[in-house]
Amino acid sequence: MKRSKSLSFAVCVTLATALGLLGCDSNPYPADANLVPKPPPVVAPKPEPDKTYELGVPSTVTCNAQILCKIPIQFAVTGDDAVLTFDGLPDGAVFDSNTNQILWQPTVAQVSDQLYVVLVNLRGNEDTDIHLQRAIGLMVKAVVP
Repeated sequence: MKRSKSLSFAVCVTLATALGLLGCDSNPYPADANLVPKPPPVVAPKPEPDKTYELGVPSTVTCNAQILCKIPIQFAVTGDDAVLTFDGLPDGAVFDSNTNQILWQPTVAQVSDQLYVVLVNLRGNEDTDIHLQRAIGLMVKAVVP
């Protein structure tokens, strides 16, 4: 019985090959059949939006002692949330995130010819490095009555 199944299989494969039914020796894309295989579509990865950083500050500001001084800070980061940090803010100065201003009411003790240098640093929320840094020179004058 085993011999007849093997023989039947061999005869079947031989006939199929001879008749071209197995397709082992034939081109699956014959030139005359108008069958042109299409390559798979190339899907390009979407580029991440480029981040841009903008930081505008005045280079120098003169404040008067005992009078509120408002120093505007203009900034933007596209593609991320902006993070501002400050180095060298004088005593009593704070950044108001609602108005984007440094608010400072210098005391009489802070009046001098000294220039207070404040560094304004800008980076994106997802960044660890500072991308822009600007300096503001603050001068305090005495108020003459």
